[in-house]
Amino acid sequence: MKIVIISGRGPAICFLLTVLVLFYFPSMVGAEEEIIWIKRHFPPAFILEGDLAGQGIHDRTMEILQKGLPEYRHQIVTANHPRTKKMMETDANICRVGLFRNEARERTMHMSVAHILVPPLRIYMKTSLLPSIRPIMEKDGHHCVSLERLIRSRSDLILGIEAERSYGGAIDEILNRYRNRTNVSVRYSSDTKGHTQMLLRGRIDYLIEFPPIFLYGLQERQTILKDLCSLEIGESRTFQPACVGCSKTESGKTIINRIDAILLKERKTESFRQTIERWLDADTVRSFREAYDKAFFSQSP
Repeated sequence: MKIVIISGRGPAICFLLTVLVLFYFPSMVGAEEEIIWIKRHFPPAFILEGDLAGQGIHDRTMEILQKGLPEYRHQIVTANHPRTKKMMETDANICRVGLFRNEARERTMHMSVAHILVPPLRIYMKTSLLPSIRPIMEKDGHHCVSLERLIRSRSDLILGIEAERSYGGAIDEILNRYRNRTNVSVRYSSDTKGHTQMLLRGRIDYLIEFPPIFLYGLQERQTILKDLCSLEIGESRTFQPACVGCSKTESGKTIINRIDAILLKERKTESFRQTIERWLDADTVRSFREAYDKAFFSQSP
């Protein structure tokens, strides 16, 4: 490129400079900063396929955030957890909805206030295995077992988990201690179908999942809970808050501050809460509303 140095004053010179900028640097004119939003087929959080595509809980949250951030261009990329982790380490503005806060993520992301409360995890397994684990189940009349005790005492039963995924604080601590054992199968995947299929085919003996996600997966496969049962997990009894995570850059921090302002307003609306409740069963809705009101209405953010 040839550099032109112009001396002098007047409207003609100003006009010429404007033409040079438009000609040589068109991308500078009207440029917008971009946010890359990460999605994956993880219904009913993200729904990328079928008649309900785009109507998931996190799909709706992303839509609200994008409308509230009109000063940015928005791009959507599909990626699993390992790829998302790598993308967060770049200088680009990467954001992901529905993340549990933990130390590892806070090293590479700025995290927003919570935008959702996620129901407790459950264990799903073949009903035929239930009698064999009764000796280690809690004696309170419920189908409840300690995940750590199950992994440690039943080395013959294979647990299936997803690589790089966070299941929440207490469960993550357990999995970090035992994920290298031979009775823990770690799978790299971009959706939830794989582990459900492995469970139904007997390639793993049990998995841990949030009820709306597991039940939606069965519905997608046109499968019912026949021959399967679910157990409460002793270490997962409460609703967990999930946040938005963005790249740990100055720009990412600015975006998170804007997201916080949007979420603090939106999560108090009935329509925002109903977007979540749509995917919960009647019993869970009652306990969800109590937890939601306590977390988002009774306390400061």
